[in-house]
Amino acid sequence: MSTTVTVPADIDQLASELADLVDAVSQPRLLSPFAFIDDFIRTAVKHSTMYEPHKALVTSNMKINVEYTDSRHSGLIGVSPPLPKIATFELHQIVTDFFRHDLKDATRLRIRWPPAFTPDLRDLFDTVNLQERYINEVEAHFNRPNVKELSLLLTRHELDSIIRRYLEHRASAEALIALANDYLSGWIEPRLVQFEGTSRVKLERALFLPTPEYYEDQTVQGLLVFLGNDPQQKSVYEIPRDFDQFRALIERNAALRNKVLARIPLYQRLKPGNDEVKYVRRFETKYYWVAPITFHASPDIANALFDLSYQRLLSDIDTLVSTDTERLADSALEFSGYLLAGLSLGITLPVSVSLVPIRLVAAFLLGIASAATDAVRAELEDLPEVAADLYRAAIISALAEVIGPLVLKVVGKGLSALARTQLAQRLKVILNTKKLPSSATPYLIDALERSKHSAKMRSLELKLNADFKKGPQTTQLWVENQGRFSQQFIEPYDITVYRGFVFRGDSRTPDIIFEKGFRLRTAAADLQKDLHQATGVRGGFGGGHDALDPDGRGISTSVFYDKDHVGAFTYGGAKGGHTYLVDARQLDGYHLYANDFAARYPQSPRLDLAPVEINYATDIPASAIVGAYDKNGLFIPNLDGLRRTARINQARLERELTKRTFNRAIPKTGPDEARLGIEATLRLFS
Repeated sequence: MSTTVTVPADIDQLASELADLVDAVSQPRLLSPFAFIDDFIRTAVKHSTMYEPHKALVTSNMKINVEYTDSRHSGLIGVSPPLPKIATFELHQIVTDFFRHDLKDATRLRIRWPPAFTPDLRDLFDTVNLQERYINEVEAHFNRPNVKELSLLLTRHELDSIIRRYLEHRASAEALIALANDYLSGWIEPRLVQFEGTSRVKLERALFLPTPEYYEDQTVQGLLVFLGNDPQQKSVYEIPRDFDQFRALIERNAALRNKVLARIPLYQRLKPGNDEVKYVRRFETKYYWVAPITFHASPDIANALFDLSYQRLLSDIDTLVSTDTERLADSALEFSGYLLAGLSLGITLPVSVSLVPIRLVAAFLLGIASAATDAVRAELEDLPEVAADLYRAAIISALAEVIGPLVLKVVGKGLSALARTQLAQRLKVILNTKKLPSSATPYLIDALERSKHSAKMRSLELKLNADFKKGPQTTQLWVENQGRFSQQFIEPYDITVYRGFVFRGDSRTPDIIFEKGFRLRTAAADLQKDLHQATGVRGGFGGGHDALDPDGRGISTSVFYDKDHVGAFTYGGAKGGHTYLVDARQLDGYHLYANDFAARYPQSPRLDLAPVEINYATDIPASAIVGAYDKNGLFIPNLDGLRRTARINQARLERELTKRTFNRAIPKTGPDEARLGIEATLRLFS
């Protein structure tokens, strides 16, 4: 047993040793692929023979022209060879060879280097293999004993914390409660989770806790645990013993499916048959069902998880960064550029776009979800000095989570609660004094410059709340900017569908609506069988007399708060109730006036009719209610709804950033999917 001391005399020395460990583990340059590239370019220019005043003008974003031709000359007499063309790239795209991927069908490529670039610098930029350099640094970093030891400690602590939260908030079955307690008591050894698709792949950062009746490769009762999630996300899934229940859970739960697929290496994910989490029927001597995930023992589960994550990182880099020959030959990787050029895996993996290259490494360095999240936010912070502080705070918070076992590793003895408190305070003082190395700040600044379109969630929430508090007229303009119309064929009509914000008047108080949302007064299943009860093709404006009329079923809303005595205020604030603002961007709303006109006059051109009434054929959940205006126009926020709107806005900002940088990776909208902004529509009839 370890010896517990009250206050060690060498607490300053111990704090210094832990601070040195932080410095050994902290590698901010590896958190940002952009930082790694920019550091290489900056260092290469600094040590080159370039004329000194010119060096300050060279950045990773400077424009470089590449001369190329579209195709080879046919060789026919009298046919002129194709004329050279010019494409412009940024220097980091040249150094990483991304331009070759972009011009893979072109011939006779020639980089037009600026005259100030000396021959030695040109040759270095033209031949350097940054993929190899980056992988070597990653391998060297993760093979250091301190990094692995800390990662193992954090992994075990994270798993323990998840199971404790499960017992506090989600545990239901007695057998599973006993299982969770047995694990925390050290009686249950976790097992690895294996994906069974076209490929058999062990999942990184996923574990299964089996009940004592477990048998290899058979479906039994237990707990499926995913590490690395945001604390607000579900991390534990109760696996039932019954075959049909287990199959229903595995095949129908979208969140579970996404967590499984996100933990498969990208190379395996690209193979046909590895994009679904479903039972497969196979035949050998007879037909049998194969579960999409199975569970397997490992002699050292923590080391196995570390190795899986480490190998997955290297595998994904190899997949995304191919050699010239592979790049030209492998059409399956048509979309992929370089990880070092900042490509988001959001195109293929169901996780937050634009953050993945950071998450790949942050998950190793920090291990704990909350700390990793802070480090990712540091990459997106508006102020570089704040970003540096956030990164350091993330490292400190990760260590603080395991200060007890960490001290045991360092000095071989435990500490009392008082000693741990004093040590944590002393460690914080030392780290705040040391700060980040001065060389780290440019790395974070460079990464921040590329993420200006992103914003922190808290800032978005505060800004939204402030905007809505300006009053319903200001919000009306905002709503008109956000909405979109599209055409959807619901036999036998082309239906005008609206996605955006709407208003709804209601006499009930906000505490009721914020808790329950708006619910259909007729069975949703009946509406789904015949959506035209709610689309407007049969009339029924005003939602029917009581929302139960055959021609007016659904939940009636309006794009207008109060426009010329028309809008939701008429049914809310004007009657002493409230007018609710709804974020319906993820719900299909039916433009009753437009659909009624199209059904009555199918041969006539569509009119740009005012979206006075938008009808919904589904419940509107409480989380979609952003807030309410009282009869005097005072805004009352619904915090859950406000946060959901902020999350949607943030995700859209991130997608926009990814699209701007890699527009070839995202399919362009076809002509038949063209949408008309609501603001433009309103201008036509106002």
